Order: sequence, then structure tokens, then C-alpha cells
Amino acid sequence: MRLELLLAFALALTACGQPELRTTRATVNLDYANTSLGYRNSGALSAGRLMLWDVQENDLITLAADVPVATLSPTPPVRLEATSIRGASFTASADIPETTSARISSEVRNNLSFSISDAVRINAAETYSAISRSYTTLISSGVNAFTAWRIADVTGMPDRYKFVLVTDEIRASDETVSLDSTFASGVEFAIEDTASGTVQVSIPSTTTAKCSGEEVICYVNVSVLTVFINDTGNLDYSPSGFDAIKLVNALRSLS
Repeated sequence: MRLELLLAFALALTACGQPELRTTRATVNLDYANTSLGYRNSGALSAGRLMLWDVQENDLITLAADVPVATLSPTPPVRLEATSIRGASFTASADIPETTSARISSEVRNNLSFSISDAVRINAAETYSAISRSYTTLISSGVNAFTAWRIADVTGMPDRYKFVLVTDEIRASDETVSLDSTFASGVEFAIEDTASGTVQVSIPSTTTAKCSGEEVICYVNVSVLTVFINDTGNLDYSPSGFDAIKLVNALRSLS
């Protein structure tokens, strides 16, 4: 009897010394996620949208006047798949360790995909001259374009300020999410963590993206540009390298 009591006491102490494992629920946000097809168009972006990107504050400001971007002929409609999904963020019912967040991001990047129906690519034919035409048109309308487009900032601090122009569109009629090639109206998977327990991850079937209808702009690509004054005193542009995931977060701040 005494031995049984000692054994029960020892088991109780062992149980008390172990952390209580829990199930944490996390929801993935894939608005404006960067994919193999471009950025998911989770708002109302379209070709010609010009924005000023404050890289330091990671803030995007829409500039006055859309840019009339000439386009190539649309491609025939096909079914396309968006993979290599980056820029996922999470809301969770409890704190998630950084290592677990990294595992969720890896699962999304490597195994999640979006399939879009009747997809048509409409790519820009040119961008630089289109921006300059829009600038001179704005001046002709009586607007102080130099101030409105913050030319002093973008040319004076080119490492901090960039132009971001939406260039290419992919229009489609429907978008379906899948995990490991298994399609579902909503996707869930679990991440087991020895320290914090199970994280049940949910990917909603819809977000603020509206990829459903007739020729909806489901994905866009962008040009990120350094702006300078050339030898003739006119605006000029050069392509700039940028952090694609940082731009995802900036796009999510757009109202």
C-alpha cells in the first residue's frame, strides 16, 4: 500500500512538472501575397496605378493621375496556378513561437497553391514614357505635379523613396485554393510544437480578394523604379531591386 502511494505521488509530481500543451488556432492572411503569378489583387489595383513607396516607413501613397500604360495583346484564356506563395501573416488565439511561424510560412510557400480559371495575361508594352506623359498631362491640367508627385523627395532621396507602378494584369473568372493538390472550400493543417502544443492553421476560402466574376483582375505585377532628373532636365527612371515581402506588407496598408 505504501509503495502504491509513493508511486502515485511520484506520478503526480511528474505530471505537475510538465507544461500543459494547448491547441492554438491561427488564421492565415494572404491578401496581396507574392506568388509565381504576381501579387494577389486583394483590393482594386489595376494597370496604371502609380504609388510612392516610402521604403523606410514601408508606406505606400497613391499619386494623382493614373498612368495610361499601353499593353500587349491579351493571351488566350487558360488555367493557371499560383505557387511559391510568400508574405503570409497570421492572427492567432495565443502567441506563436517564431520557429512555429517559420514552419507555417514554409508550409504555405511549399504546399499551398491557387488555381485560376480562364486566366488571361495583359502585359504592359512600355512604362517609362507612359509615366512621363502622365506627368506632363497633369501639369497641363494646372496641377502642381512637382509637389503632387513629391518629385523633390523621390529624386533627392532615391534610397528611401521609389515609384511603384502596377504594370501587368492577370484576369480570371475564378480562384480555388489547394493544399498538396487537394482542393477545398477552406484549408486547414496542423503544426505540432513540443513547447506550445498544436497550432491549427486555417486558410479561409476567401479573403478580401475578389477573384470571381467576368475578367476580374486577380493578380498584378509591378515595376519598382528609382526616379532621377536626366541631362535634359526631364524625369527619368531605372528599375530598382526591392524586398517583395516588404512590399506585400506595404500593399496591405493601402486603404
